[in-house]
Amino acid sequence: GNATSTRSSVGRSYEQGPKGGTLTPVTLAPMAYLDITSDAPKSVTEWWFEVIRPMRDFFSLAMDMPIDVSRFSVFDERETEKTKECKVHFKKRKTKKINKELMVEDMLFAKTDIEQGNIGSLVDKWFHTINDIPMVCSLYSSVKSIREQYLEEEFLSVAQAAELYHRSRFNSVILPREEWREKTRLIIDAVPASEKEWLRAKLEWSNSPTLQNRLEELLDALEPTTSLFVADKLEFARTVKNTRNYFTHWDSRNKKKAASRANLYFVSETLMYLLAACLLVEIGFTSQKVAELFSRNHRIHNFRWNSDNPVSSKPGQVGESSYFSIRVGTDAEQKE
Repeated sequence: GNATSTRSSVGRSYEQGPKGGTLTPVTLAPMAYLDITSDAPKSVTEWWFEVIRPMRDFFSLAMDMPIDVSRFSVFDERETEKTKECKVHFKKRKTKKINKELMVEDMLFAKTDIEQGNIGSLVDKWFHTINDIPMVCSLYSSVKSIREQYLEEEFLSVAQAAELYHRSRFNSVILPREEWREKTRLIIDAVPASEKEWLRAKLEWSNSPTLQNRLEELLDALEPTTSLFVADKLEFARTVKNTRNYFTHWDSRNKKKAASRANLYFVSETLMYLLAACLLVEIGFTSQKVAELFSRNHRIHNFRWNSDNPVSSKPGQVGESSYFSIRVGTDAEQKE
């Protein structure tokens, strides 16, 4: 589909009282529209999966909160006198309704952050990103939308998404392929014939970066946003790797290397925001602009400055914002 620019309308009208008394003012709330057209006919299912769901996830990314589709209708315009509306019933997600006016400080980005006339281009880039790295977008959106996930499950999802993003956007080999093939050939030729097949299987993935290598490169590429969240990039990448390996292989010997129960929230949420930064870069924001957008966000402000956050670049301090506060008990407190 092709996205066009938005349009909005707002006004004020008056209605007469039930007995013809004083006119009562009625304020009309603003309504914004985004026109999306398709070059070819689409079925209802195609509209849902190719347009509506991606747009739902786009607005969820922008507002940094789970949102849902409230109504899905198809209009039959074959009748020239009166257009017929057909409501489509679908399974909704469990999202909490928030009856408050959002401010730009609540969002990762707002319409005012987009250059005039560029919202269509931004949406087009989002559709391209959805098609190019679908699993990265799906994993991010699923974690943002499901609030009943266990923290371990959430962490594994964002760690997988970060690894997939690196595979898609960065060099996924350590050595040039021909050099690696020659090196493994020399190694395999040097062992007895009875050991060659075993060694060949062990060396199959030896040219792929480890998760820690991928994270280190990704953290460097996301600067200056990374420095907002992470004090020690090497330590953070190592913690994510060890925690992922512990939850995946469940080897008790790795438990001490993994993030503790109290710290897992901060590690997972930090990785989540860094993944959001990747998606914002994908749709056209510069790394510097992403850092500016994140710096003004209230939730990010409180998260970064939380005194319990072991990942933050400003540990042991509490911010001044009064909007949101996060308190996670330490291991010692949980034992009491």
